[in-house]
Amino acid sequence: MDTAVVSVFLGRGRRVAGKPEWVSLGPKSAPSAAPVEDDRLELVDDPEGEPAENGSPIPWIIMIVDDDRSVHEATVIAIANERVLGRPLHFLHAYSAEEARSIMAERPDVALLLLDVIMETPDAGLRLVQELRQDPRHSGVRILIRTGQAGASTDAQVAANLPVDGFLMKAQLTRAMLLWAISGCLGGSSGFPPQTPG
Repeated sequence: MDTAVVSVFLGRGRRVAGKPEWVSLGPKSAPSAAPVEDDRLELVDDPEGEPAENGSPIPWIIMIVDDDRSVHEATVIAIANERVLGRPLHFLHAYSAEEARSIMAERPDVALLLLDVIMETPDAGLRLVQELRQDPRHSGVRILIRTGQAGASTDAQVAANLPVDGFLMKAQLTRAMLLWAISGCLGGSSGFPPQTPG
């Protein structure tokens, strides 16, 4: 695996000399970690997260913002039944930055955006980040950028200078890496990222 390609940075608070702390997710990242198997999952419906009953944990509200429907489906398939800090995950879906703006205006409970960069314009995701960070109503939302376009390395450099909580390359992203990144963004990360077999 090319660890130079599979890199993320996590944590707005973890910056070194004003720059985000980057973490490589490759075989040498965690020598003591056991390999994580990426299960092949069957297609299931998104449960649409009904309100929590008394005594049930309140779900994390995660909005997937991507113009590719298959990315939405794959994300839900991979992590719909997982829990972060003991709380289930509930997904909202936006297929453009404009749709995400509209949802954010109505849903102040969104905890995390899984955000694509290139949608209705080449920088739609990056512009959305800037807008959200300038709006005090959304100052606490975590933003994890996921991109798979040819200019991803340029996107990573741009994202490194934005107030985002993480950056992932879709082409090399595994279920375990995605879950680890989400857990880190929501405050549940400790130790090394998962090691991939190979």
